[in-house]
Amino acid sequence: MVSVRTTKGLRAGAAFAAALGMAVLAPPAVQADEPADDQWGVPHETLDAQKVVVGSASTVQMPDGEWRTWAVLNQSPDALLVEIDPFAGEVLSSYPMPGVIGSWGTEVAPDGTVWSASHTAGRLYSLEYGATEVTRTERPMPGTSFIWELDVGADGNVYGGTFEGWTPEQPAPAYAFGYDPQAQEFQSYGPFEDADTYIRSTETVGDELYVGTGSTDPHLYRVDTASGAFESVPFPESLGTCQFVYGLEEVGTDLYVRFNNCGELKNVGYVYDTVAQEWREHVIPNYYGTVSQPTDDGDVYLVADHVLHRFDPVTGELEARDIGRLFVNKFLTIAPDPVTGDDTVIGLSVNGDMGQLNLETGESKYFVPEGMTGELGESVRASGMSPDGRYHVSVGFGGGLGIYDPAASAWEWFPELGQGESFAFLDGKAYIGVYPSARVYEYDPTQEWSETNARQVVDLRIEGQDRPFGLVAVEDKLAVGSVAGYGLRQGALTLVDPTDGSYTAYQPVEEHGVISLTYRDGVIYGGTTIYGGNGSTPIDDDGRVFAWDVEAEELLWETVAIAGEKGVGSLTFGDDGRLFGATVGHVFEIDPETGEVLREGEIDPVESTALRGRWHISDLSYDPSDEHLYLSTSSSVYRIEVETFADVTPEPTTGSKLRVAPDGTKYWVVGRTIYSGVVEEDVVTDPATAMVSLEESLQDHTASGAVAGPIAHQLAKALDQAQKHLDGDRVGPAVGAMERFVRHVDNPKLPDTLDADAAEDLRGQAVTILDLLEEVNDSAA
Repeated sequence: MVSVRTTKGLRAGAAFAAALGMAVLAPPAVQADEPADDQWGVPHETLDAQKVVVGSASTVQMPDGEWRTWAVLNQSPDALLVEIDPFAGEVLSSYPMPGVIGSWGTEVAPDGTVWSASHTAGRLYSLEYGATEVTRTERPMPGTSFIWELDVGADGNVYGGTFEGWTPEQPAPAYAFGYDPQAQEFQSYGPFEDADTYIRSTETVGDELYVGTGSTDPHLYRVDTASGAFESVPFPESLGTCQFVYGLEEVGTDLYVRFNNCGELKNVGYVYDTVAQEWREHVIPNYYGTVSQPTDDGDVYLVADHVLHRFDPVTGELEARDIGRLFVNKFLTIAPDPVTGDDTVIGLSVNGDMGQLNLETGESKYFVPEGMTGELGESVRASGMSPDGRYHVSVGFGGGLGIYDPAASAWEWFPELGQGESFAFLDGKAYIGVYPSARVYEYDPTQEWSETNARQVVDLRIEGQDRPFGLVAVEDKLAVGSVAGYGLRQGALTLVDPTDGSYTAYQPVEEHGVISLTYRDGVIYGGTTIYGGNGSTPIDDDGRVFAWDVEAEELLWETVAIAGEKGVGSLTFGDDGRLFGATVGHVFEIDPETGEVLREGEIDPVESTALRGRWHISDLSYDPSDEHLYLSTSSSVYRIEVETFADVTPEPTTGSKLRVAPDGTKYWVVGRTIYSGVVEEDVVTDPATAMVSLEESLQDHTASGAVAGPIAHQLAKALDQAQKHLDGDRVGPAVGAMERFVRHVDNPKLPDTLDADAAEDLRGQAVTILDLLEEVNDSAA
């Protein structure tokens, strides 16, 4: 079948459609959607996302007397455990960790066995001293998805804490555990309180295990490892309200505790005397949770404000020691230099930078160990299309910004950026919403990337926000839609001035996160999800769509898009002002004035419960160049006919993160390889050819019984007369015959049979032919 270009008159006949009980839709053109084989699904360059992300690390003296740093490099599909000589500054060996993408905790036992926790796999991984392959345990609990910090106790057991992400009923309480390597058995501790959904930190002091929890009502517990009995340790009186006990480190009989998200304080440290069972009075501001063993004079070294400090636990004195920026430091150790014997502080940052401070000479150095490389794997987290047609992506589990320029057929890669969740473009600049703390960064592509480009525009942690999935330009400002932090439900719509970072935050839908935004004529339209931050419990069943008046600062309406769908992940306008949205695999049209859902359709059967823990999956775009919708889920790409929501994808297409370029080219990714698609339609402007197509359609409908009775003959006769008049160059009579065809369709009589779908199809093609005949008349005049 050929495609006919539709030009006018598409909305006529609404009364007839309503009489038949049909939705009032524009009659569709007759479309082929048969592109050339080399136009759809064309692979291009693969993004080389090299970036070192150290998930966890530890430096210890091994049984042979050598000092080694053991670090887990987060990457997909398999993380790497690497052995580093910290004084030679080189990677000596690496060991794949099958089935795991990263680690939060690494500890080395006295016998030289290296133990690492795992993300998503929820297992312990170990490398015995002298072994060449990593082994793994079962999960501590059936629902364990994450294991966080680890510690090896004096009894030789490995202790840790969990997040139970694979438990069907969420949120689920977390457990602490001890693993006996000899018996190969787990002992669980807990659950403690229902609110303790995360155990982010564990540390042993003697035969007692200290456990730090979160995320809504955090606790610090002291656990007897033999009996499992536990008691809560009261927090310091001056602390206030926090979200997590995020890090624990033992120094002798003192316990250094990192509290996280304490009001305006991102991180704060206190020292707990486990013998006296009381808190020392000194506070460590912006403490990052890693501390060395004491020097001979009792001082320790720790990281505060991203800088190494000497800390006197007796006086509370903090002295900065500059060895380079230790951002999110993974450990601190004091070890003797093998050449000079001088005590040296060693630290390793999340980006693979190693810092060293010689305590005898005061000399310092900062370097990346030779052979330290990282490969982020195949997870593109978010995408955006700039007005100049460049495709932007952020890579998950480590961040980084990739920009594909179709004109150059090349990627640019900026690994410095964190994990992006959304993109917007304003005045030639790219804006990226970044997790955590719902930060927004501004990047000017006309300038070199630097410490000030990209620059942070805003941080919404103080508003309880964490994941900025919605981002859109609103005149000269930015609107940010976000999901709340751990344990919280209330998301936000925030209007930000990018020039100075000032903002106003709103809560348009109670106890919902905001995961998609679009803007038109003074109104922000948003899509929400019932899922808040991890560790929170939804109190609703349905995602919503809302309209927010920017000037009046008020909610115009909110509505359930599709009952039972847990979130509305994407919204887009057609060029005629019609508003479309997508949940995960469903699409819908909604009236932007009233919020009335006009119609819906299922494109992909994926369950919307997949949004839990992911929040945003689908992207929906409208392409004005071909008047179609384009949907991508986490694994598939679809082309959708606007009027019927029919799937008219040229062929089954794997991919995600689809965006439409200004020239109409569609771009998406499979892994980190970019693909493009262009649908070349045959456009028919000849009314005679269009009449042949209409004749074939009428014959098909008659054969199926959709058209029967006297009307079948009347329609065939009117069309035959129109064709004969046109063959004789009698355009006026041909128009009259086609108008008679339309009148028959609009006024069926007993005993006629005229199916609603057949009527819509036939009328649509007939109106298109009338438009084409009018063009013939105009050109002849």
